[in-house]
Amino acid sequence: MSIHASRPELLVVPAEEMIGKTVHDILPPDATDVVMLALREANETGRSYGRQIKLQVPQGTLWFEFSIARKSVLAGEQPCFVVLSHDITERKKTTEWLRKSLEEIEDLYNHAACGYHSLDKDGTIRRINDTELAWLGYTRDEVIGKMKWPDLLTSASQKIFKKDYPRLMKQGHINNIEVEIIRRDGTIFNGLINASAIYDTSGDYVMNRATVFDITERTRLERETIELRDEMAELQKLHVAAQTAAAFAHELNQPLLAIASYSKAALMLLQAGKPDLDKARLAIEGSERQAHRAGQAIREMLEFLSLKEFSTEAFDLTKETIAAVNVAKLEYELKLHPVFRIINEIPLIQANRTHLQRVLHNLLHNCTEAMREAGVLTPSIIVTMRSIKDENVVQMTIQDNGPGFKKENIQHLFEPFFTTKTRGIGLGLAISRSLIEANGGQLWVDLQEGSGAIFHLTLPIAT
Repeated sequence: MSIHASRPELLVVPAEEMIGKTVHDILPPDATDVVMLALREANETGRSYGRQIKLQVPQGTLWFEFSIARKSVLAGEQPCFVVLSHDITERKKTTEWLRKSLEEIEDLYNHAACGYHSLDKDGTIRRINDTELAWLGYTRDEVIGKMKWPDLLTSASQKIFKKDYPRLMKQGHINNIEVEIIRRDGTIFNGLINASAIYDTSGDYVMNRATVFDITERTRLERETIELRDEMAELQKLHVAAQTAAAFAHELNQPLLAIASYSKAALMLLQAGKPDLDKARLAIEGSERQAHRAGQAIREMLEFLSLKEFSTEAFDLTKETIAAVNVAKLEYELKLHPVFRIINEIPLIQANRTHLQRVLHNLLHNCTEAMREAGVLTPSIIVTMRSIKDENVVQMTIQDNGPGFKKENIQHLFEPFFTTKTRGIGLGLAISRSLIEANGGQLWVDLQEGSGAIFHLTLPIAT
């Protein structure tokens, strides 16, 4: 036996000691069995290919691959064999690493949180992971090569698939396609599909791969959110209806009470022994004014609640404010001392005149009523106006010398139904702010306690 070793340091037995030894003397039993089987095969066929054996040496585990060829001999001589072997330890390690890596990849593929599948040209499923199979309720044997992906979709989703399929061919990918997928038991779950096309080297379409995400829970939550939003919208409509009814009551209550008082006074005057016709006429005129006021309130409220676009016009804010203050002086029979401060030139504003009159009436009413209830001896109102050209608005400030507001109430003044009065439902300021904002302006109050009430409003300058 002749031996040549490329790595003699790895030989189990030194080369010089192997001469005359048998395979059983050199190799362990499991490796010996492999070699003997290869020898018998070579003796019968002339050659044996690709046999592998594993050897344990002090340096660790080694793998060798060998082949045996039978050498020609003269008649009567014993058979002679030539064995060629090489060390495949590193190749074995690499192969094992690749095998484990593939197993890990396959494990990740099958147990991912989303579904994966591959389809051929006609949509037949060629590969699918365990996650998607579990969602569908089928076995792999029932699906691979036997089922087409579109057949698992509802009719509506099949239309979506057919519509998006040409886009997949053209663009090479489609993303975030929502479909309804039918399980084996007939139930449906919602899926989100991302697919990419696979082409061969000549550019021909071969197949497509897709990820599937189960968005059933998300879809359910979205549906519930929409239902809740619709319910909230319905409740809001009811709330608006309630506010509207309350607002009408609030706006009509005072003029109706005034009409009743004037009418009662006129009757008493007329029923007297010597009727005072002048005073009776004044009472009737007061009743008429209040009736007009009630009618105006109704018209304004209907206009405010109308879904139609309201009209605006350019007009003089100063004149409208002076007129509103004069009306307040007469209406509330209050010895009111108004002061007007014009800081700079006030251009015309662009707004709905009726809306502004309604707001001014409400603000002045609040001021005069607060001062009267507080027993202010010399009630006054200071109206300050200035134009702010950079912001293209005119700002007006209305300040009284009444008791003002308590600190804890200031932040709630414009909330519907909030009121500090013994009578009233608290819609006046809320409606006033809505009217000003509808005309492109703002209405706010100074956030300070006491020192009278200070309201500010802005309206856009006419262009």
